[in-house]
Amino acid sequence: MTLKWLGTYVAHWAGLLMLATTGDNVWVTGVLVIITPIAVALVQLPLALAPMGVLLACLRERLDGGTGEARVPSGASIG
Repeated sequence: MTLKWLGTYVAHWAGLLMLATTGDNVWVTGVLVIITPIAVALVQLPLALAPMGVLLACLRERLDGGTGEARVPSGASIG
């Protein structure tokens, strides 16, 4: 949601540029302004997901006790 909100700033300037280049065609500009925030959010999505993946990996390592091995619940068969 936050990434889409940040994309609205890009959409504003892209919309103004599109109005200037298409001779004030509001239909093309309207479509561009609707699509641009979503496109910007999708481009920025890996930048948000990468730290979350590192955080989850560190949390799992801490829960494993730093051994690097996954714990097997008692009563579960191994192999």
